[in-house]
Amino acid sequence: GVKNLQRIVENLDKWTATPNEDYENLATMYAQVTGQFRRYLGHVSKYIGGRYVTPKTAEQSGAIYEVVDKKDQKEALTFLENYAFKTPEWLLEKEIYSKTGKLPTKTVEDIQNGVLNRVLSPMVLQNMYQMESVADNGYTVIEYLSDMNNAIINKGKTDIYGRNLQRNYVENLIKLANTKSDKSDVTAFVRGNLVNLVKDLKSKANTSDLAAKYHYDDLVFRIEKALDPK
Repeated sequence: GVKNLQRIVENLDKWTATPNEDYENLATMYAQVTGQFRRYLGHVSKYIGGRYVTPKTAEQSGAIYEVVDKKDQKEALTFLENYAFKTPEWLLEKEIYSKTGKLPTKTVEDIQNGVLNRVLSPMVLQNMYQMESVADNGYTVIEYLSDMNNAIINKGKTDIYGRNLQRNYVENLIKLANTKSDKSDVTAFVRGNLVNLVKDLKSKANTSDLAAKYHYDDLVFRIEKALDPK
């Protein structure tokens, strides 16, 4: 799992070193590690807004389609919070970046955007919304968005990695809020969530950390412009 990838990254420079050769092998192996990490995160992301499919014939009893339990969806989100939304520091080996020219901020942002694009896709939110009517004590869109706010905005750091994540999260929400083809409540829920976010962000902007202040002010500006274009 992830712990094996962490061990590989720690030793990657040493294990790929070949006398009289450049660092192309190091760059290739590092790309493979980050690719495997993305696949792990992708597998976990499928639990959110997901359902189980168990093929059966007419004489077999039991459901074919079952909503992923709320508890399992929340555990998946907690995993993503711990391993994707919290900056994966173990990937940020200076020796690797200094020898391959890869940019740490881009590496992390690409990984996090892959997760955001999956767990905030219109399909996932629509699945979650539609399942509210068939699942007892299901994971609602409103509760899910609140949990996402908590994981990314409330608990998030305001270093460059955290700011990139929060900005991309807000941009994903804005895109969802402006989906004109949605005929369900999802757009209304996303808009309501953005309104609540503005209040939290304005409070967070009251800080002596100028980078954080400008960042939060910018997020407020983006949201208010999207909700009330003039």
